[in-house]
Amino acid sequence: MESPGKFLKKERETRNISVEEISKFTNVNEYYLKAIEEDRYDILPGVFYVKAYLNVYAKCLALNPKDIVLRYENYLKSLTRRETIQLQQTKNHLRRNGNR
Repeated sequence: MESPGKFLKKERETRNISVEEISKFTNVNEYYLKAIEEDRYDILPGVFYVKAYLNVYAKCLALNPKDIVLRYENYLKSLTRRETIQLQQTKNHLRRNGNR
């Protein structure tokens, strides 16, 4: 599944709309919109704001906001699973090499 940021960027570009136009319409800072498109949610103010920004961004593109927020939540879950797997692989590697 495509990440929410990549999906929104692709949809915006398909409609030939600039980030500046989205910012003017939604009143969301361009910096935050670019962070969303790059899936850099860590530099946004918090989860409440991320979901609010995703909502207005989706509405601006005539997309279903609930679908975009769900895509975001699933994206976060996939990151958590990936980080857990990487941590487990690192632990296994250390054990095989006699480190703890």
